[in-house]
Amino acid sequence: MGLTAEDAHVVTTTLRENLRVANPGAGDDALVAALTRAGLGPWLRSLPEGLDTRLGSGGTDVSGGERRRLLLARAEVYAAPVRLFDEPGEHLDPRTADALVRDILTAGTRSVVVVTHRLAPLAAADEVIVLDGGDDAAVQHDHFVGRGSHDELLATDEAYRLTLQSQNARVRT
Repeated sequence: MGLTAEDAHVVTTTLRENLRVANPGAGDDALVAALTRAGLGPWLRSLPEGLDTRLGSGGTDVSGGERRRLLLARAEVYAAPVRLFDEPGEHLDPRTADALVRDILTAGTRSVVVVTHRLAPLAAADEVIVLDGGDDAAVQHDHFVGRGSHDELLATDEAYRLTLQSQNARVRT
């Protein structure tokens, strides 16, 4: 299983070596393909040094969206049969976060688990499992409260439906 945590590090080295952290033997064709699948093809083509472009400390010279997609490309390079993404859209605007999660859910044939608070992109998921930690700050664990497709949950789970409506209203304003 491969894990991409929300705080995964971008290394101070070239773009190529940032991707090869996941698979040291990956060739340039595989790296370009992973960047393209992650939605970074145009960005890569805009870089004057391409894969040899140096990235600064912690990825400070890339935008938040580029950083998240770079981590998605790194996960693509890693050949794990199951990939786990923890809040991949964190710190991104809602539209960008939703597009990123949709891309993660549809970018390949491997099994993907996405942990997210954003519900809109889950329409691309095969199955959604809803957890609720409750309103009590003393609660130390989440508990299972729903399971089904996005559409099934919209039809049967009022809390899910209201949360989605609230999130969508914030995106429109």
